[in-house]
Amino acid sequence: MTRDTTVSPFFNNLSFNLHVEVDKVAGDREAYDMWYGEAGYQEYEAPEVPVHVDMDSLGVYETDPDRIRPLTEEELDSVACDAPEITLTLDHRYESSCRTTFRAENHRNFSVRELVKVVEKFEQDWRGCNGEDADAHHIYFEGFEGGENGVFSIFWGS
Repeated sequence: MTRDTTVSPFFNNLSFNLHVEVDKVAGDREAYDMWYGEAGYQEYEAPEVPVHVDMDSLGVYETDPDRIRPLTEEELDSVACDAPEITLTLDHRYESSCRTTFRAENHRNFSVRELVKVVEKFEQDWRGCNGEDADAHHIYFEGFEGGENGVFSIFWGS
């Protein structure tokens, strides 16, 4: 039996930006070449790439798709995912070692504020895994995809 988890439409209608500080990696050309060069990523540890959500960019689309308004405290505290845990992966359609299961602080559900922090933590841990460049172009949150068995991937726009 599968357990489908849903994320509120309100959460998937949020807008926020992710900051990926690739200049911290690209500034060290030797480390960059070792990581992304022909030798292959398996032989080297991934350079750490600072990633964080710009909380000042957090807002919700109104009826006009070009207008985003800030969230109220009540909206930040509202339920975004009515499940005690959620699993994020790079692509929910495939098995991947780049996945993390997060548990709600209250053991019942995730608030909007908490789920945004979950997204941030996931991206800090996995952006650039599997030897891929830490993508600094797809940084605009466009919602979660998936949900079967509580597994989602994050859709990022550019």
